[in-house]
Amino acid sequence: MRCPKCGAFIEDGKDTCFMCGTNINSYQQSNNNYNYQNNYMQQKQAYNNKNDYRNVEITVKDGDKDVFDIVQEHKLLIRFVLILLAIAIIGAIGFKYYKSKIKAKEKKPIVSSLYYDIDEELNLVTNSNEYYYNKSGSTGVECSIKITTGTSSSNSQIEDYFTKILDEKKPTLDENGDIPNPLDEYIIQKGTIEINGASWSYINMFYHSVPGDTYPLLKYRYMSALHNGSYYNIELFNNNNDTKCTNSIDSFSRTLEFLEKEAEKGD
Repeated sequence: MRCPKCGAFIEDGKDTCFMCGTNINSYQQSNNNYNYQNNYMQQKQAYNNKNDYRNVEITVKDGDKDVFDIVQEHKLLIRFVLILLAIAIIGAIGFKYYKSKIKAKEKKPIVSSLYYDIDEELNLVTNSNEYYYNKSGSTGVECSIKITTGTSSSNSQIEDYFTKILDEKKPTLDENGDIPNPLDEYIIQKGTIEINGASWSYINMFYHSVPGDTYPLLKYRYMSALHNGSYYNIELFNNNNDTKCTNSIDSFSRTLEFLEKEAEKGD
């Protein structure tokens, strides 16, 4: 309850206000039809008889309310507003983070006019017109991507490149014309594919992982394309059929794109 003189809170059962020293039992509010004394007596009686405290009716004028009374009266509304504000703040932060993630990556040619995106785990080694990315493991280089470019001097550039590759990978035969090591034997898959508006020729070479297995695994993939008088040869290597390496190679292949206009702007 409150002091009828200064309005301070008074502990139940106390007769004297600790703030202004007023004795509540003897205090009389003059020139006001609002009876603090009556209020106090009702509260005191309710305190002494706790079974009746819910039935006590106390009249309070608007002018006697402070900020704590207002907060108490509207606590549900205030909680609702605070929850909405928190949701709005979290939503704004989440939207900003989402926008930063979906922002399109700027494309610029990396090798001549060719743009691509590559796994950051692959280490880059450059040598004149060759870009070589690799990841080593316990058995040496386990995953790699090699990109070579130069001026094309022949209409059969791609066919010559593939012929050279097949000659290099041809297994050594014994005196009977057989392949002594069955793991050197491979199956070839050839074809063309369009990637981002450009035609690429490819050779896939499948090897057995163990002698006698039914399903050979893709170990080498060679890709080649001609563009504006230049050739682009790509060698993709997955030594142990590592799933992560396979995903890196596939993702890289899908990003291949020629960007002549962007290259001119860069100059």
